[in-house]
Amino acid sequence: MIHKDIRNGQDILSADEDYADLSEYFLIHDFKRIFLVCAPYIVKLPLYRKIKSMEENGRIFITSYQDFTPNPADTDAERGRELFEHSPHDLLMAIGGGSSIDVAKYIRCSFPEIPFLAVPTTAGTGSESTGFAVIYHNDEKQSLSNPACLPSAVLFDPSSLLSLPVYQKASTMMDALCHAMESCWCVNSNEESLSLSREAMRKIFAHKDGYLLNRPEDNAGMLQAANLAGHAINLTKTTAGHAMCYHLTKLYGLPHGHAAALCVNVVFPYMLAHPEKISDPRGLPALERAYDIIAEEFGVSSPDEAASAFSRILGSLSLGSPDRAQIGDNDIALLTGTVNPERLQNHPLKFSEEDFACLYKQLLFGSGNTNHENSD
Repeated sequence: MIHKDIRNGQDILSADEDYADLSEYFLIHDFKRIFLVCAPYIVKLPLYRKIKSMEENGRIFITSYQDFTPNPADTDAERGRELFEHSPHDLLMAIGGGSSIDVAKYIRCSFPEIPFLAVPTTAGTGSESTGFAVIYHNDEKQSLSNPACLPSAVLFDPSSLLSLPVYQKASTMMDALCHAMESCWCVNSNEESLSLSREAMRKIFAHKDGYLLNRPEDNAGMLQAANLAGHAINLTKTTAGHAMCYHLTKLYGLPHGHAAALCVNVVFPYMLAHPEKISDPRGLPALERAYDIIAEEFGVSSPDEAASAFSRILGSLSLGSPDRAQIGDNDIALLTGTVNPERLQNHPLKFSEEDFACLYKQLLFGSGNTNHENSD
């Protein structure tokens, strides 16, 4: 049964009973013409077969837009917006990972009155619960923040995770964990966001092993965890871990969650070692509370043990640093010069350029190296 998320007003649909909620949703709102933003792989999903059968039965008409890259450029998104503009549609729908949902968010900003249904096919970004989108201009990440970016409805379908490679599942799971941790220590945290971060971390650890083994109930749990972490960062925004990670993807082809986890892995212990750099106007007690919450949800007795536990999780998932053969002589300087300044405003400690150079050196040369190919 469709229910309302009281935190943000979204309609929440399940995939139970052969997508009965989706059929009801289309019927209630009399949706006929669907503009679907998706990646080509969704043809393998049961959900795609369901909506195609609805089209074949004459209940709906679908226009698909797939002309975008895994890190979508503004030109890609603009083509989608123009296609939407020149064809009448009564529902904007996105099925996919963060890229598909971000392109749909870009389109929605021009048509905020159009209902927007998001179906996440990875458990990590939490994009379905945020008012942010990531679009690239000339290979540089641009953040889009607009109330219209928040989908009006979300369908959670655990079956969409079944065919994902284990590496991709691990990477996206770590993105959700980083969201929860960064939201926890962010200068914008409050009681609501801290509660969401706690619950997200709790669910991640409760479902982690079964999720990696592809158990349906744990896939469902991880979707919930990622959604909660998305709610948390929607309130607070991210911090230095995400500020540092975007050019790791650009330089070394690491998926976003893998890159973010590598950054948090060096940022967290550095924060613990340098309380004198505190810049949160609430002072050190607020940050220490965040550390204690993280330690509690990691099931350890101190923040230092939590940082070590995070590192062990990365090792167990084989989410290592880029291969040294990929690292150029000037990469440290390049990475240091491209740290996202907007997210640094949310970080509770004041880091200098030298601090970031130190962190990148540790990230690239201070841990085990593992090669992985990118995947959407």
